[in-house]
Amino acid sequence: MGSLKIPGFTRYLHPYNETHLIGVGRDDRNKVQIMLFDASNVSSPVTVGNFTVPGDYSDTPALWEHKAFLFDKAKELLVIPLSICDYSENFFWQGVYVFNTTNCHLALKGNITHIEGAGSPRDYTQIKRALYIEDMLYTLSDKKLKINWLEDLSTKGEIVFS
Repeated sequence: MGSLKIPGFTRYLHPYNETHLIGVGRDDRNKVQIMLFDASNVSSPVTVGNFTVPGDYSDTPALWEHKAFLFDKAKELLVIPLSICDYSENFFWQGVYVFNTTNCHLALKGNITHIEGAGSPRDYTQIKRALYIEDMLYTLSDKKLKINWLEDLSTKGEIVFS
């Protein structure tokens, strides 16, 4: 019924409420972007929020695996696993970005990683899943299960796999 031109593309769409969608895709420079769309007027949808992941290159398994995407409207919580490379800074990072999604807006709350110290592409520690139980956020990689408080993302504990 309508269309919206955006830089790049959106590969995964997830309902936020009856009239809004969360989109995960790539911008025109091949960086991961998270967007909020207002489709209350289906003939003329608009973008109401946009977050582009920093760095020279970024990736997320949420682009091809919807189970890697964690969203809970009641908790105003969005968690996206990411890998970020910045070649000029020789920087590599993997973890999750945690967003507040209050009133159809994206606000980066913080991040959680399972990498110890300075990361490199050889230190592959991609977080595969995130879930919450009550006030705790659990993140799972091949190396550990980490538990963080949802309120401020401080670490509660972790279990390291041998």
